[in-house]
Order: sequence, then C-alpha cells, then structure tokens
Amino acid sequence: MPDVLLVYPPMKEVEIADHLGLPYIAAYLREKGMSVQIIDTKIEGWSPKQAIEEISKMPTKVIGITLPFQIYALEVLNFISALREKTTAHISVGGIFPTFAYREILERYPCIDSVVLGEGEVTFYDLAKSILENKNWKEIHGIAYRESEGIQNTPFRPLVKDLNGLPFPARDNLPRIYEKTKVASVISSRGCYASCSFCSVVPFYEKFGPRIRLRDPENVVDELEMLVKEYKVENVIFCDANFTVSKERAAKIATEIIRRKLKLRYAIESRVTEVDEKLFKLLKESGLRRVFLGLESGSQSMLNRFRKDVTVEQNLRALEILSKLDLYVSPGFIMFDDRTSLEELQENVRFLRTIRQITGKKIRPVDITTKLLPLSGTEFERYLKEKGKYRGDVFSFNYKIEDPSVRFIYYFLKFFGTIISYLKKLFPGEDWDKKWLKS
Repeated sequence: MPDVLLVYPPMKEVEIADHLGLPYIAAYLREKGMSVQIIDTKIEGWSPKQAIEEISKMPTKVIGITLPFQIYALEVLNFISALREKTTAHISVGGIFPTFAYREILERYPCIDSVVLGEGEVTFYDLAKSILENKNWKEIHGIAYRESEGIQNTPFRPLVKDLNGLPFPARDNLPRIYEKTKVASVISSRGCYASCSFCSVVPFYEKFGPRIRLRDPENVVDELEMLVKEYKVENVIFCDANFTVSKERAAKIATEIIRRKLKLRYAIESRVTEVDEKLFKLLKESGLRRVFLGLESGSQSMLNRFRKDVTVEQNLRALEILSKLDLYVSPGFIMFDDRTSLEELQENVRFLRTIRQITGKKIRPVDITTKLLPLSGTEFERYLKEKGKYRGDVFSFNYKIEDPSVRFIYYFLKFFGTIISYLKKLFPGEDWDKKWLKS
C-alpha cells in the first residue's frame, strides 16, 4: 500500500501529455523515503466513474490531486466530490488556480481537506508526513483548510531556492505517454520576468519569492541525457514560461547538448524581444524545431492593454528571423477582450495576413475566436472586478465585449468555429502541433 497517491484527474477536453507537477512531488517524497504511486487517469483511459472505482481500491491515507486548469475546475472538483464518497483519505489539491482561489474552493467543496499554496514539493511532503504520523497537520506552513469559524491559511512557505537541488521528476508513466505522444517534457526554469496582464505565472511565484529561478545549464542537460539514454527520448518540449529569459544560459544549454552529441528535437517558448538570429541559429543546431511565440496581437493598442511591453514591429521582426532559420512557429494570439474595437480587429486581420506571408506554412493556424480569459490572480481579473465587468465566479466566469458590433462578430465567429471544430473531429487532417516532430 503506497503512503501517498498522486492523481492527475480526468478532464474530457485535455489530451494526454507529459505533465511534470506531480512527478516532481513524487520524486521529492521518494527521496525522503515515502512510497508514492502516480495515477494519470488520462493515460489509463479511465472515465471519471472508472477512476473513482480504481482509486477507491487503493487504501492510502493521503491523496494529492492536481488542479491545473481553471477552465476545467468544475469538472475536476465534481470528480473529487464523487471520489470523497468512496474514500476516507485526506484529499489535498494544488496548483496555480487553487493557490489564488482556495477560499472559494474550500467554501464550496467540503470534499477537500486542504489546499497546498504555492510550490508543492516541500509543503506536500510535510503535510503527508504529519498525516501519516498522526500529527497536527494544520500547523504545516503553506496550506489552507476549513475550520468551524471559517477558512484558515497558515504562513506562506518560501520558494525552493535552488532548483538544481530538486530530484528529477519521477518518470513512472513516461514510457506509455511517450508511446502515445512521442514527446517528453522538461522544465528548466520556474517563473517569468514579464508583466502580461492575462498571465497568472508571475503573480503565482512573486507571491512567495522571486519572479523567476533558473536551473544551471549542466543540470538541465543532465536530465536531457538521462531521458535520451534511459527512455530513448528524441523529442522534448521545454515547459518554461520563457526559455530564453537568459540568452547566455540558453546558449550554454544548446552548446552542452551539441557537446554531448544528444540527438534531440525540441520546442521552447520565447518572448519576441529575445528572438536573436545568432542565438536561435545555435539553438537550431542543437535541435530546436518549434518556438511558441507570444505574439498576442497585431494591434499596438491591444498589446499595450495586455502589458506586453513589445511593439507590432518587434512581433514581425521575430517572425522574420524564425522564418529565415526555417523554424516552426506556434503563435499565441488573442483576438478579443472587453475593449476590442472594430479598428483593432481590422489591424489584427491585416497582421495575420502579413505573418502568413512571412512564415508560409511554418506557422500553426491562429484561432481567431480567442477571447482574453480573466484567470485568478491576474491583473485582467482585478481590472474587470474593479470596473464591475466581471460576471460569474472563479468556476464559471465571463464578461461582455463593450462594442456591440465587435460583440456580434465574436459570437458569429464562435458559432462557426464550433461547427468547424466538430467537422475536424469527424474528418481529422494534419496535426499542426506535431509537424515540428517530422522536421
């Protein structure tokens, strides 16, 4: 019987992927002598009902469940409610969303015993240890819980100072995940230095410490080498919010990959201001094939509202460099927010035509129905609430586009976008997200 079960819950619209949150926690707990079983319900192919039946057969005192996506929170929380009827184990949830919305979660869902606030490795270990030893777990720093007098939270726990000191994530399910996806994940840093109004990553980390921490290049490539030698991995996605936050470190990682003769294709995320031809030429030599680029808009007024601290010209320049190097681009793009005007829509349409001319077929198609999400903890969420525009709650949120003409266009595109998505499922074509694996 494992001391702890760590569960990646069923989410209907989320595809199988190599998620690393729970594997990092599992590795840390195992290093401390705990027995841990990681259950990925997606790779098991379990429905919510099947997952509950299987998990309830595994006697344990502690169950940790990740809640990674706010837009799927209700689905996961309803799953946990049903699981609670089948187990007496302590159920704890964690992630960026629960860290900001722990009060709403604990008030509405009595099935949950505690919420881990911030990074999970050390806090969840201390929590599990206290429960297993029958000690007062409510004294653990970095958690929130329910009392008769209301929701309580203990003092925040600081972030892990040295990421190099953490064990590599436990790769229990990687062989089966890799068989399905042909991609493994690596996290070489945590956080970001930018101040984008829609992003919850920076608010999450700066709540407990520095905005960004970096692993040493050698430590990163040690993990890559382990993946190549032990798991025969050929394709990697770096899940950093910004892999090129330090150009010098990125160059050292590339140089070390080349020096060790690791045969890899990999994908990264970068800000347009860090797309430098010399650096990206080196990265390509070491195996870079795809770049997720946070363009977000082709309208300068929208970029300013999003606090991107970039210009439309810088967006285009970055694309020109990546196109010259024949690198595949996955663009981040947001067509609508509450203040989008017809003029801004026209600017975005012209921009999208321009980037298609620049990149040809080496760019993933943009979803033109994308609407800015007011995620918990973000500046955009605070703005909407201050202006009285926020509708709903953290589990089901919305807002109205001010301009009635733009609002009509949004719903018109959304309607036809739904039809197109349905047809794509019926008649699947080329998987754009996998094109870089073949280059």
